[in-house]
Amino acid sequence: MIFKNFRICLVRRCLAAAGLCMAVSAFATGVQPDTTLLVISEAGGGQMGVKNTDNQPLLLHTTIIDLPDSKGVQLHAIPPVTRLEPNGYQIVRFVLEKSDQPLTVQQLKRVRFEGIPPAAPKGSSTVRMSVGQDLPVVISPKGLEQVPEPWKLITWGLVGDKIVGKNASPYVARMSQEVTLQPSGKLFKLLERPYMLPGDSIEMALPSGVDQASVTGFKLTPGSPFGFALSPYEVTFKR
Repeated sequence: MIFKNFRICLVRRCLAAAGLCMAVSAFATGVQPDTTLLVISEAGGGQMGVKNTDNQPLLLHTTIIDLPDSKGVQLHAIPPVTRLEPNGYQIVRFVLEKSDQPLTVQQLKRVRFEGIPPAAPKGSSTVRMSVGQDLPVVISPKGLEQVPEPWKLITWGLVGDKIVGKNASPYVARMSQEVTLQPSGKLFKLLERPYMLPGDSIEMALPSGVDQASVTGFKLTPGSPFGFALSPYEVTFKR
């Protein structure tokens, strides 16, 4: 909302600078996916329903985003671009490109659904903006059954003044970057990214001024592998 208001304000200033004293109307268009997480199976691909929440047609543009540390498999959206009628609904299917090497662990990507509005009539004072939805994509190997709480498979410990963690499981574990140290309740940025991939390890020093002897663990907010909200999870260090 802040970003949208900033863009509207910027357009108004530009028009005023050009001597165009006219009212400016801004309309945000949008698309709404069925869920907040896309799950893909190596065996059968996956799909996501997307609704046009506007009263005008949109061009639905679906883009797969490769993360810097997870580029091993190619995923394609079908169709990548399609017209979506007012209040219309479109199923977008996702297929994996065939590979000589089958997956052994989960992969993580992102997908962006963007609704591009039609151009405003020439001479119109209307400013039309597209609003996209950017979602995580978890790709599972064939035959790997999803566990409901993959973050619990990460091993954590306190070594000296450093928190160390290791994800030795085949699952992607999504979680908050900030954790709450226990029992002090102090917020602390533990992760540089909101997930740990299979094989990832982390080592992060405690904040300055924190007595390591008093730290018993921390609380994190996990991301469900099924796309719904979850309560915080507490990690307790073994002494």
